[in-house]
Amino acid sequence: MPTEKYFGKICNLHLDLGGERYATNRGCIRCVYERARVRRLTNPEKAKQYQRQRYSDHLEASRAYSRNYARKWKEQNREWVREYSRVWYADNSVKRIAKEAPQRARRRGQRPVLTAIERAQYQEFFDIARARSMQTGVKWTVDHDLPLARGGLDHPSNLMLLPARINEAKGARHDSTLEYLLS
Repeated sequence: MPTEKYFGKICNLHLDLGGERYATNRGCIRCVYERARVRRLTNPEKAKQYQRQRYSDHLEASRAYSRNYARKWKEQNREWVREYSRVWYADNSVKRIAKEAPQRARRRGQRPVLTAIERAQYQEFFDIARARSMQTGVKWTVDHDLPLARGGLDHPSNLMLLPARINEAKGARHDSTLEYLLS
């Protein structure tokens, strides 16, 4: 709706507006909003279709606006973002590792496309590691049986749980965790 307004005949339904109207449809602001709300309620499928079409028509512009807004906000609040990130990374080391592992594997071409079930299994490993760490007081980590550095895939079939101490000692020097544990 245009922002150009004129003050004409007072709307009988909304006297408190003092006759404020939009110039294009000759109705007061509240009447216009009420008619639109009634249209959406009486025909929700058409309203959804309109919203989907509008979203797809303006998708790139909307994304560009959001990216630009976020970038400017981060520039204006650089110190706050830096401190927030530092605290978050310190408090959420397991989440950070879980978040960064797929990115590292994807860069190396070692992350196959996962089904919904495989994604759930993948996330479950990190959830179990967190729960075991809380229950036992010993830090547990998710380990790749065949390390990514040696060509292993970032896939649930290649994951296992290990105490952090063993995982750090093993590193990527061995072809499998079992080989390390038996040596």
